[in-house]
Amino acid sequence: MQQVTDPLALLPAAWQPKLAEIDPLHILYAPGEMICQSGSYVAGFHLVASGVVCDLFTCIDRTPGACELLGPGDLLGIDLFADPRNARSPSICKAITAVSLIFYERRAFEQAILDDPSLSAFVLHHIAGRHSTARRSAFPGIPDTRLLARVLKRLGECCGSRDQDGSIELPPEISLRTLAEICGWNRRRLRDALREFSNLEDTGNGIRFLPEVTARLASSTSRG
Repeated sequence: MQQVTDPLALLPAAWQPKLAEIDPLHILYAPGEMICQSGSYVAGFHLVASGVVCDLFTCIDRTPGACELLGPGDLLGIDLFADPRNARSPSICKAITAVSLIFYERRAFEQAILDDPSLSAFVLHHIAGRHSTARRSAFPGIPDTRLLARVLKRLGECCGSRDQDGSIELPPEISLRTLAEICGWNRRRLRDALREFSNLEDTGNGIRFLPEVTARLASSTSRG
């Protein structure tokens, strides 16, 4: 991990000027690097400035729960809002690509929210949006094809680049193995799900797919 002395240039306009007064830290993580473990102490909040983070919720019995893919503008640590006395992470956070995070100490961040109504509204809308997305996607028996399509769609939104033919290409560090890890599958299960993705290509330098096909499969009711 590396700390950069001047992270203020990365702050979204909606978070200024109040958060600029907190003197945040800018931290970089390499692809595959662990950001935090389940049950580890959480000193504050992280804003994703760039890259993709896999936030894997762990259940009480330590079994894997829902995986949320977070990109630029998303907050890590929103579970701290649920219980002011809690300072332990309920999830495992891992960098999928190279990740740039801006860290805010918990008490200073919470005080900034109390002092600035516009920042408070911004955080409230962010949490509500995350909650709404989780409710729409977290239901039992989701077909593998639909789950994989949603993962690809989200990765495309977070870190994909659009080619001239309209296809989306993901960074080289996101491999087929990465997709399997995000979905919690073995290679065979991923291979079976990929049969529906005739448009998907692993170029050796990144995964490429057509967004309109992925969008259709993400909303499909087929069992795939």
